Amino acid sequence: MRRRCGGGAAAVRRRRGDPPIVIASLLVHDNYKLLLYFIRPQAKLILHWGYPAETHRVQTEDGYVITLFRVPWGRGGGSGASPEPGADPKPVVFLQHGLLQTADQWTMRGPDRDLPFLLADLGFDVWMGNFRGSAYGRRHAYLSPKSQKFWDFGWHENAVYDLSAMIDYVSAVTGQASMHYVGHSMGTTTLFVLLAERPEYNRRIRGAFMLAPVVHFTYTWGPLAVARDTLANLASQRLIGEAFPRGSGNACRGALQLCSAVYNAAGGFSPGEFNMTLFRVLVGHFPAGSSLGQLTHYLQVMVTGEFKKYDYGEKENLIRYGQPKPPEYNLNNVVAPVYLNYAEGDPFSPAKDVQRLAEEVPGVRKLLKVPLEDFGHTDHLYAIHSYELEYKPIIDIMLDDIVR
Repeated sequence: MRRRCGGGAAAVRRRRGDPPIVIASLLVHDNYKLLLYFIRPQAKLILHWGYPAETHRVQTEDGYVITLFRVPWGRGGGSGASPEPGADPKPVVFLQHGLLQTADQWTMRGPDRDLPFLLADLGFDVWMGNFRGSAYGRRHAYLSPKSQKFWDFGWHENAVYDLSAMIDYVSAVTGQASMHYVGHSMGTTTLFVLLAERPEYNRRIRGAFMLAPVVHFTYTWGPLAVARDTLANLASQRLIGEAFPRGSGNACRGALQLCSAVYNAAGGFSPGEFNMTLFRVLVGHFPAGSSLGQLTHYLQVMVTGEFKKYDYGEKENLIRYGQPKPPEYNLNNVVAPVYLNYAEGDPFSPAKDVQRLAEEVPGVRKLLKVPLEDFGHTDHLYAIHSYELEYKPIIDIMLDDIVR
């Protein structure tokens, strides 16, 4: 039996530029059933599938406490086994969830299906991040999630504060200066923002695999286009508060057919890839919390057609930005290797908008189109044949990179 335990909190105040503070970390192995009571739900999911799980917490520069999860090695022997003392460190992969999701999204199907487990079994050190406002990001150094001020953020803050803190922390723990990155939906938006706003992070990314990259919405369709046109007047409103907390999905327990129809109509889906049994599990984890600011910022991008910082109104924009309108994110700064994974059936990441994005980002190495026309937004996570359709090419690129 193997067992390792992490240390406790560091009782120091974090200053700008300091590495993130470790609040707690824990790794358990064979006797995990005895420890389930002490472990958060995501770690339970990982342990349920027979993998070791670590739970870490990091405090951001502005005081939010976020939980990360780690699968440090895979099952059994081979390259995915627990490393021997003194062995070379494993290559790191960091996965980041999308809007209304948590790290749970990556581990609901099990071995040979979910990307973190496939990677761990191949010898990668796998980390999964969370964002403030999600079920694993509802703590703060001094603010309560019951206060409005706690919810005064959008995905800009998720990028420059949360994502930067998590990347810094993972590098500090693993000793790895750079890592592969896999983001889905808002997990792609935030990396683009981070690399645009803080270009020094480009050198920390060995390769970024953007599943359903969300930046432009010019060619969107269906319910999302209707919502954009119907709610356009809200784009100029300053909305602060929580939206769709974990537990909201419980309303679907007695109406799974209706909820699945709405869910699939919103994001697009391939009938042959949809798993109703998995959807029953999903509604217990989704939605998992967000801020109104995240939703409003996306609405602003949809209405204006411009990938800009949050529009607070002319008066506050002058204070924050020194100009009446918010500045655009400079995608020319994104020079890390980027791979854009997209599909024709995704209204949140339309193919023409992804192709436009590829022309704007110098770091784009390749567009990886899923070879299934009706493949939708969350099919990137839950499609029955996700390995064959999408994950295998990603893994092949990562393996090629680490053997160079």
